[in-house]
Amino acid sequence: MLIPKSKQFTGVFSYDGKPVKYWKRGNEVYIFEGPVLKSEEEKDFLTRIEENKIKMNDYEENEVDFGKLYLLSDLNDEPERIYRLYKQREYVEYAFNVYKNDLEVSRP
Repeated sequence: MLIPKSKQFTGVFSYDGKPVKYWKRGNEVYIFEGPVLKSEEEKDFLTRIEENKIKMNDYEENEVDFGKLYLLSDLNDEPERIYRLYKQREYVEYAFNVYKNDLEVSRP
């Protein structure tokens, strides 16, 4: 079973002052869940249902994934390090996006 039951999480660590639960399956599958993100995603889905942008069954189909991040990695390392590496990559991609789009920098 790739998607674990909530009570079966392996451990927890803190990132940016927020708790992150994690599961590690074998040597390459990492699953992370942030309770704050989970709450935000649920709120977003419920708002979209209320606005008739999505149907109730969309909520039910996606609820198990609220707040979760699934990573497949060839690094066999501690889950916290894998998560931090992923988040650092996210910051680098954001910086490139700002550089390219918001600053309107073009290649020579």
